[in-house]
Amino acid sequence: MIVKINPDFSALSAEINALPERFDSEGISLHDGRNRVRAMRWDGLDVVVKRYKKPNFFLKLQFAFLNTCKAKKAYKYGCIFNREGFYSPTPVAYIIDGRWPLFRGSFFVCLPVTGACLNDTLSADDADMIARLAAEIARMHAAGIMHGDLNLTNIYADTDGEFRFIDTNRTKIKRNPGQKACAENLMRLTPDRDLLSKIASAYARVRGWDEERFATKVISRLEAFQRKKAILKKLKSICLKRK
Repeated sequence: MIVKINPDFSALSAEINALPERFDSEGISLHDGRNRVRAMRWDGLDVVVKRYKKPNFFLKLQFAFLNTCKAKKAYKYGCIFNREGFYSPTPVAYIIDGRWPLFRGSFFVCLPVTGACLNDTLSADDADMIARLAAEIARMHAAGIMHGDLNLTNIYADTDGEFRFIDTNRTKIKRNPGQKACAENLMRLTPDRDLLSKIASAYARVRGWDEERFATKVISRLEAFQRKKAILKKLKSICLKRK
């Protein structure tokens, strides 16, 4: 078992090392899907623990030889976000339970996210919030940080006016990303075309780019993505019917 603990939370070593055995019986369930998330309280400190789905054989190979464990990446990029001045729940630890070929899964521990989820609160009429969000994402891109799952469900607005980014494990570091890369990153923010267009326009304004042209580029990428997704869904449905 591989365990990495943030030095600021070394006092929680016993609780962290016991996670693989105690995860199912401790805390409160927050999400129970492909990955499982539980809220726990250790020595008076609230933490959130994410257990990533046990990988199939091919993913085990990938983890073993390409070092792509999701919990490790979540810890790594959470630290990078905070170091570079972008807020993400403070990483506490990660655990890789077992080694190839007996890899059993991985855990990521962090402090709870605060604030309100933008997917629930942001509307196309909220010009101030749109402008602030666009400016923050533009600042992030300028720093070379490309959040790998940039959508409004993964962004929270805190009461202190700061944005909080979660699910950062798919993040990529890209030096001087151009308009194409930035448009690709933005296009999954929301399926609401009106809202997305306004965010893209505000983003382009910050970057000094043509607002209308860039917004059109983002929307066209969203539409292409949705068409591809619909085709794949239809093909999957056909294959299931044939079975």
